[in-house]
Amino acid sequence: MSMKQSFLHAPSDALQPDKVQCQWKMKHVSDTKWVPTPGLSCICGETLNAALSAAPATIALTGATPQDPHKSARLGVFTRRTEDVNGLPSYVRGGDVNIMLWHCGRCWYVGIAKSVGLSTGFFACYDGSLRPDKVQCQWHVCKTQDTEHLDWVSVPGLSCISEDALAAVLAAAPATVVLTGSTFNSTLPECWGGCFARCSEDVNGWPSYVLRGDEHIKLRHDGCFWGVGTEMSGHYECFVKSPDSALHPDKVEMCWNTWDARDDKWVPMPGLSCIGGEVLATALSAAPAFVEFANATDCDSGSRRVSDVPRFARRSTDVNGYPSYVAEHGMRVRHRTVQQGDILWHETCGWVIGPYTSMVQKNYIVCARDHALHPDKVTAPWMVWNGKNHAWIRLTSRKFNAVAALPPVLPPLAAALQTVSSAPPLPSPQDDDDDDDDDVVVVGVRTREERDAEGRLNAIDLDAQPDCKRTKTENAAPSSVASLSTSATPSGT
Repeated sequence: MSMKQSFLHAPSDALQPDKVQCQWKMKHVSDTKWVPTPGLSCICGETLNAALSAAPATIALTGATPQDPHKSARLGVFTRRTEDVNGLPSYVRGGDVNIMLWHCGRCWYVGIAKSVGLSTGFFACYDGSLRPDKVQCQWHVCKTQDTEHLDWVSVPGLSCISEDALAAVLAAAPATVVLTGSTFNSTLPECWGGCFARCSEDVNGWPSYVLRGDEHIKLRHDGCFWGVGTEMSGHYECFVKSPDSALHPDKVEMCWNTWDARDDKWVPMPGLSCIGGEVLATALSAAPAFVEFANATDCDSGSRRVSDVPRFARRSTDVNGYPSYVAEHGMRVRHRTVQQGDILWHETCGWVIGPYTSMVQKNYIVCARDHALHPDKVTAPWMVWNGKNHAWIRLTSRKFNAVAALPPVLPPLAAALQTVSSAPPLPSPQDDDDDDDDDVVVVGVRTREERDAEGRLNAIDLDAQPDCKRTKTENAAPSSVASLSTSATPSGT
């Protein structure tokens, strides 16, 4: 091969390439000038073995792939295999032995296991580094499936990290995340979402989480997708998933899906999202101090009848990572469903209302299968339990509204008097000096001096009355009584 056809050359008479002392140079096929490459060297023997053995045990390919979003499902955490490929380290994705990373010719490739060692894959990086985490060139994604005409597009946001950089990213995973959204569908599981706390152990190289309130519900990455499911006796059954390889669940961008057992297929849930960190903290801190049901609701014939509007005040204690509320007064139903002091909180099945004891006994009165962060953000319908039919009865128009400030709860008579007090005062007898009744709201009060002055102004001169009237009056009251206030309430009427 002549020098004009080569890509690299070193003007040296060394008998071995690793003995070259001068600087290597390179040029592109279309270029006419050789460019020095100060960082290029040729190594072998113990130096090469040391460099290969220093390859990290775990790496992660991470970043957005807007050029082909579905290909991002092939990224994630990779662990080193015991077998090298084409003389360089090779890797397999955590939890998914069908996706591997290897070097062939001039490129690092990510592809399926049966193509390992070949110059094909989903992703490629034209770089000759001995380790994938040391590449300097951009990664590319293949946008076509035709092996005869491959269309490679650069992905600037994609990178390979390892060691300290990878450890820092994994350590930054939020301690708490929330899957939020509505799942009102009778064929879907109830406990798919909620607040998840990070576990001490990672799974397949990704952080894992457990649902607060149910230790059997896990959120984890199984190598192919982020999923929520049950884990018992070492068996994991997933019923919600997203084919996304993000290192944190709150960074998932691909749509979440849930399993529909009736149609035996995965159903997209575009309204479902996972949040954590500062976004979650801000959302929870914005929970209203007071909420109340809006609109009176009549259930179906033969079911309970809701006729009052209960109000709830936020408690100082959260439950399962969500705000909780206490009923300030009861909601009158055919036989009282929600009583004063009952709790509104978030359970594994969604938002529920019930007595304080039901937080342990799981005995709910009202429920909405929705994992919104606040009760006033619930979009799923509220349902009330019908013990006779052992079924949940849907409330057609009941929902929670946030209330900035609530007036004090008043008895019906007091509330009516308070409404009247806002109108112009009407002529009425004045109260005497006795204590007011606790069930009455006083509209207006005058001092004793003001009442005495008015009495003197309206005093009646008994001496000026006819004799017949004067005699009757004198026989009824002591002569020392000089006047009576016409504003006083007559005792004999």
